[in-house]
Amino acid sequence: MDQQGLQRLDAVSGPFRGARYGRPDIQRDPEAYMQWIIEHVSEQAGDRPLEMPMGPKGAPPDRKWFVVVTDPQKERSVCDDLTREGIEPFAPLVKSLVIRKRVKCLVTRPLMPRYVFAGLPLPLPPFRVVLEAHGAREILGQSGAPVEVPSVVVIDLKRRDADGEWDDSQRQKKGYGREPAARLWKWVKPEALVRVLSGPFKHFNGIVEEVDAGRKLAKVGIAIFGRVSPVELQFDQIEHA
Repeated sequence: MDQQGLQRLDAVSGPFRGARYGRPDIQRDPEAYMQWIIEHVSEQAGDRPLEMPMGPKGAPPDRKWFVVVTDPQKERSVCDDLTREGIEPFAPLVKSLVIRKRVKCLVTRPLMPRYVFAGLPLPLPPFRVVLEAHGAREILGQSGAPVEVPSVVVIDLKRRDADGEWDDSQRQKKGYGREPAARLWKWVKPEALVRVLSGPFKHFNGIVEEVDAGRKLAKVGIAIFGRVSPVELQFDQIEHA
């Protein structure tokens, strides 16, 4: 895959979705993802529009978003306190199906441990209101100043959360992996954008380069340490990105 292929992948996949050739993946490394937002996305705010119109009539956003760093396992208490203060919290959860003592159960954990998005209403209240929440440690920023997170970042994450991207139970209800084989693998073809579901490259993203339908194998170009390397994967190890 050449440089143009990498640029095309970024253009198609959108600016804030998943690990895109050097861009941190929110599920694999939430801390790096947050730092990427603060250091890169905010710097580009003047170069390209990052805000999305809200509502059917394109009304401007009624709040600004910041990231609260919490004490360990205090995400829920911070969300509760922010809600009482009229601040909208957003802390998506990962719901994984696991087998314990031969019983299948749903385990819930924060997608971003120790991070909570806080939507402050306009006009902005004092930041001390946020920091007074039980378990809140600081507001993510640069040089001691809080940095606003573009609304489009939160909108994208909310959409992915509503789609059940991090909820195994919703993925099963939608019938993933249960379609007839002819229909299930029809989308696996060169140039397809995919996400790895299992193995050492789990949660990585790439582009299908070659397909061996008989053996149900796909050669996928994955960025590893800044270089794109072809990796052979079974069809059931990948999904649409």
